[in-house]
Amino acid sequence: MDINDRDIFYELIKKMPDWKERFQDYSFWEQFFESATDKMFEVKHEDDVQKIIKCLYQNVALRNIKISFQLAESPIEKIFLSQVVIAFFMWNPLSLLIIEPNFYERYEKAIKNEKSMRELAKEEGKTMGKTSEKLLQSKEFSDSIIIPLLYRDMNCFDAVHMFPQINFSGISQINPKFQKLENIRVDILFMKLNDERFRLVVECDGYEWHKDKFTADRQRDRLLREAGFDIFRFSGSEIIHNPIECALQLQQYIQNKWEFKYLFQNEDK
Repeated sequence: MDINDRDIFYELIKKMPDWKERFQDYSFWEQFFESATDKMFEVKHEDDVQKIIKCLYQNVALRNIKISFQLAESPIEKIFLSQVVIAFFMWNPLSLLIIEPNFYERYEKAIKNEKSMRELAKEEGKTMGKTSEKLLQSKEFSDSIIIPLLYRDMNCFDAVHMFPQINFSGISQINPKFQKLENIRVDILFMKLNDERFRLVVECDGYEWHKDKFTADRQRDRLLREAGFDIFRFSGSEIIHNPIECALQLQQYIQNKWEFKYLFQNEDK
């Protein structure tokens, strides 16, 4: 599969007259990403490394979809966010990680869990998998494998991190220059954890919601730009009629404007 081929989106829609409903269905994405990763690894005999990477690609994509659906506040947002996930997936399956509110606590816990598991496994002469199953509940077990793989072993601190429906409460504690942004809420924040130059706010403007907020939205845009954030706005009409093109424009902008030194170090840019 050519992961840079945007036509795959349009071919998909042609075969799905009910695509707007299907794109809100988690089971559809389970089938889609299983099929997509099968095509990426079309070889007669997969080795262990390929199996692990294939599983990782699927789990990251489905985790991104699941969190998007949990945080989306409308069917339109579900459709748009699912297209953002797939646009980045087709570029590079590990290029986008969607962050839920408690992610960083879970990350620190996962690293500690993994260290403890390695020490115990060595003492008992057992594999990491057997030790993990003994010590942890299934969700913690999954995080303790996936999170260190992504961040420590696969350079995903260099990936694009997406925060849907985020409130900037407490942001001035990070840097006093963000004082004016306190308690501002944005539809989606994109950023890179390892490079503060790259921050992008995306707003999805439905007419009914935003017609009485035009001035306030523009004032907020100026505050965000002053603090170093880029801003993308998509109209509700754009998202309803062509969410795929909106997502691709967003992904292409980030791909072309942002720097990726580590995540794609083995690929030609």
